[in-house]
Amino acid sequence: MVSRVNKAVEFLGYTPNRHARALAGASTGTIGLVFFDLLDSLFHNPYWGAALNSLYSEMARLNLQCNLIAQSTDIENSKATPEKSEYIKFLNSRHVDAFIVVGHPTKSQKLSFEQCRIPTVIWGQPASSTSKIPYIDTDNYAGAFLATQHLISMKRRKIALITGRFDTQVREDRLKGYADALIQNGIKQNEKLIAEGDFTRESGRTAMKSLLDRNLKVDAVFVSNDEMAMGAIEILRERKIKIPSEVAVIGVDRSTMGADQDFLSTLAVDYKEISTCIVEAANNLIIGNSVESRMFDLALQLRSST
Repeated sequence: MVSRVNKAVEFLGYTPNRHARALAGASTGTIGLVFFDLLDSLFHNPYWGAALNSLYSEMARLNLQCNLIAQSTDIENSKATPEKSEYIKFLNSRHVDAFIVVGHPTKSQKLSFEQCRIPTVIWGQPASSTSKIPYIDTDNYAGAFLATQHLISMKRRKIALITGRFDTQVREDRLKGYADALIQNGIKQNEKLIAEGDFTRESGRTAMKSLLDRNLKVDAVFVSNDEMAMGAIEILRERKIKIPSEVAVIGVDRSTMGADQDFLSTLAVDYKEISTCIVEAANNLIIGNSVESRMFDLALQLRSST
């Protein structure tokens, strides 16, 4: 009987309907890749392109389908974020076996993933130390310490920092790594040498302008991602400030391309290594295995900007 069914399946070219299987409670073989950020950044920020491409490739290797669920984050508009109970219902209605979360969800949204019935793994350390969701992340504290330490070794003492968005854990980790490196080298931290960005190139331009206009004689700047770093470099060039002899620059994430990639010193993310770990973690959660959170090192890659 089984062989006759298999022959009929082969003859008719039948493939299982994933939606119907989900409704029946069966595995869909699909992972929901939930992206939290301004939708524009999905197409214009090279970091997200590299991250999502590596995740897609790893899912394909394991024969897993991917549903991209874009969740635009509007931190200025509280009405843009649904009530937690409604968001949990939304998550439970997705026909996927697991979620992989990337980007910057709100605290309420993170709690919703903890309380929904679909297993979840996050790219990025959650702000709450009590979170039960496994995460895969880079060691942002150690990376920031390493970058700042390198700038200090270049005899720089007026080291500025351009941070990421105020509502992210990565901002706090990199700020602490930067501050601790200064302290351990006997350099007093100056709050006026810190400017905030939002991970976009334009915010890097704005932050660099602000730092230079404070007349603090900045001689180096550690920037929380490569996009903002390139924005900062554009301003330095516009003002005829020599890089690196007058101001050295280090970014984060190794997302620049072409000549920019050859010029900018950065803390490099190993996208393939992290993606492999995240997708395998999601796959393990699907089959009922426990998963431990992991942190990966950022590698300092020195180029012409230092």
